Amino acid sequence: MRKQAKWMGKWDDRLLEFIIEQGSGAPTKIAESEYIPVSKQYVSKRLKELAENELLDPLGNGVYQITVKGTLYLNGDYNAQNDEILLNVDEEDLSTWKFKEGRDPHHNYPLNEPILKENERL
Repeated sequence: MRKQAKWMGKWDDRLLEFIIEQGSGAPTKIAESEYIPVSKQYVSKRLKELAENELLDPLGNGVYQITVKGTLYLNGDYNAQNDEILLNVDEEDLSTWKFKEGRDPHHNYPLNEPILKENERL
């Protein structure tokens, strides 16, 4: 189960899902996709806040990609309210872990599967 934070909006999960499925996302692209029935301005505001809270990474020109924390959140392995990773691993070590089947966490990650291979380092 996902642990949403009080600062999160009701469409934030859908925004994160769109970005992980597409590999990246920008407000115009998301608003025009009709995936989420909200305005470009709303999407822009939410993407900025998700980036400020480390669930997205801004690439420039309004384009964002999902972070490791964002991927963990979508998989139910991150409590966004408490900024707590729910896996038995130090946050500092997380960036050195490999993702299942060698997948880049930013591209087409299938949800609801374990994403990390325990104790495997890059």
